[in-house]
Amino acid sequence: MPIDFCITLDNSGSMGSGYNSDLQKVKDAAKDFVGRRNLSADRFGVVRFDDTASKLLGLSNSQSRICSAIDSIGSGGGTDFAPALAESADVLRESVSLRKKVVLFFTDGGTSNVTETLQKTLQLRNSGIIICAVATDGADRSCLTEMTGNSNLVIIAHGGDIANAFKQAETAITDIVR
Repeated sequence: MPIDFCITLDNSGSMGSGYNSDLQKVKDAAKDFVGRRNLSADRFGVVRFDDTASKLLGLSNSQSRICSAIDSIGSGGGTDFAPALAESADVLRESVSLRKKVVLFFTDGGTSNVTETLQKTLQLRNSGIIICAVATDGADRSCLTEMTGNSNLVIIAHGGDIANAFKQAETAITDIVR
């Protein structure tokens, strides 16, 4: 089944920058995730967030455009999930009804606004959008579990193994959309 993904990546200051930072590991893992998908069927949008959020790319099946959008992300700022979820919803509004819709959400922390975040996630989930969260060990697992509505869709990158966590997320998403 074709899937429309919104890759939603935390680029707050705590993600760091440069070689071997969490941000670089996340960007590499996200690009690898895209590379494993069938882009003749699946499409991707890209959102980056800190205490604000920006849509970097609407839905596309161009691997070069998707990877360029991911590569353009720098770090800085605090962390608020709600604007990121709102931008992700906007990206997935471009999708047609016959396609599955997934927000692949990465963070290393928690949100500054839990109430608004949970309201946004309920709106997304009630509209049929699946949320899968990948996170570092220090992330707010409780909030992420509430966001996804399913603890199997919260994948922790134990010991900083972000690449493996994205692979686990891919398996979890595949199991849910079948």
